[in-house]
Amino acid sequence: MLDSLRGLYRSLVHTGTASLDRASILTEATQGILSLGTFGERGSHVFPSGVTVRVAVAEGKVDGIRRIVENPSFDRELIADLRNRLVAFEEFPARRYVVVAGESDGVEVLGDPKTVVFVLVVEGGDRDGARFAVENVRATWRMGRGPTHDDHGGLPNDFVLTETARFVSRAAAVLRYDAGLHLDVKEQGAALVIHRAGGGQERPYHTPRGSCPLLVGDVVEFNDGRQAQVRVRCLPGDAS
Repeated sequence: MLDSLRGLYRSLVHTGTASLDRASILTEATQGILSLGTFGERGSHVFPSGVTVRVAVAEGKVDGIRRIVENPSFDRELIADLRNRLVAFEEFPARRYVVVAGESDGVEVLGDPKTVVFVLVVEGGDRDGARFAVENVRATWRMGRGPTHDDHGGLPNDFVLTETARFVSRAAAVLRYDAGLHLDVKEQGAALVIHRAGGGQERPYHTPRGSCPLLVGDVVEFNDGRQAQVRVRCLPGDAS
């Protein structure tokens, strides 16, 4: 039993490579996830509920590598590679990708027992202080004004940001887990700004996909084009 638990949370660390690229990160991430698997009933593979793929690179490479792992195609290719490598599996773990500056390039894959990756906190408006947990195991979250995601009483909103601020769309945004979390514009249009934790801002409306990554420390601002606004602050999962 003890050996099984150790195997469940062991990690694979890659060090000493002169330079990491997309192919080498993908290979190391795949190997690291495989190393966390144990055998369940009837020979099936069992993994932790989630894993964190931590990539360390030189300071000047962080942004470039982050763009690689945050691209949804990277995660899709990783899953395809795992499917090719495994004969029997039950469910792959949810993946979280973290890129940090380090003294040497390396990829580390760790079993992550935490299911909450973000906590969203509403600032301003009639639901000021409301907190919503974003769990690793979910694929899509609907959020916006009021209990339903459209004006026709359709699907419910998972997160109600306000009941009264009419400049916040009922379908203001959708959070999706790709190779991380993305904020989708939906009906909010240009009246939606993401203030980055490291400075600067971005409007998903102006991006080709109409969405952009959402990171810990970011603040999402819904506004009426003037003074009124409702903000959503993105805190780390352990803030729950």
